[in-house]
Amino acid sequence: KHWITSGERQIDDDFWIEFRQRVKAINPQAYLVGEVWEDPTRWLQGDQFDGAMNYELQRACLRYFGGEDLWDSASWAGTRMTSWRAVRFSQEVNALVGRHPWPVTLCQLNLLGSHDTPRILSQMNGQVERAKLAMLFLMTVPGAPCLYYGDEIGLENAGRSGEGSRAAMVWEERRWRGDLREHVRRCVALRKAHVALRRGSFEKLYSNNQSNVYAYLRKLGREVLVVAVNNGEEPWPVRIPIKAHLLQGTLLQEVFGQGDQERVTVKEREIVGGNLGPCQGMVLRARLD
Repeated sequence: KHWITSGERQIDDDFWIEFRQRVKAINPQAYLVGEVWEDPTRWLQGDQFDGAMNYELQRACLRYFGGEDLWDSASWAGTRMTSWRAVRFSQEVNALVGRHPWPVTLCQLNLLGSHDTPRILSQMNGQVERAKLAMLFLMTVPGAPCLYYGDEIGLENAGRSGEGSRAAMVWEERRWRGDLREHVRRCVALRKAHVALRRGSFEKLYSNNQSNVYAYLRKLGREVLVVAVNNGEEPWPVRIPIKAHLLQGTLLQEVFGQGDQERVTVKEREIVGGNLGPCQGMVLRARLD
């Protein structure tokens, strides 16, 4: 069971403290999420909510993955959002992941869209491949991923202005973007298959503005997963600094991607592989045996 609450700023903390006590007394496993649009630290001290809707991460994803295709009307607090390259995005992700104690970070409700935001695909001007990259990131970053209905089939804004994201679900499969739905299904299956993506530690490995590539590591026990996204315009030769996480000669298996990384290995503290195409992502796996 879970509760998503809104109006936190309009209600005294005493109410939410008692609310938590009563709910947890009935079901200690209940997941309490606050609908907070900015820094939610005040409500995440262990006496009110377990997590918050991570709108700060959602906006960062729009800026990076939307890139130059970002909607002209994409804005926050009355100011138009501008696009980010990989370095600025990685800095924001690091700040958000490191803001709270780790158990709280894992409870953050990560999302790309909601009933209060325009559809993710609309905000990316219909660029499905960019939306696919954002979906892969959503399913591989620390936190609890949340899919807003219809985003998995490419539902775009419709209806009256300001209500475009609340239109009814489209049930005719012929109108779905089948490739996007299959991609989302694979991303969800990937997360379910690897516990490191759900509970593993997180570390940024690489970001570069020229290539617009971002790579990070998830690690739990003896499993190491490396996620790389190329949000750039050109193929990128895979060269990812791995520090001391993996030994020289370690082989890595491509568990998500285009299937064209035939031989990926560690050489001189770098993961070396083939090219990662533009608007493509991959996940590599190694075991520390």
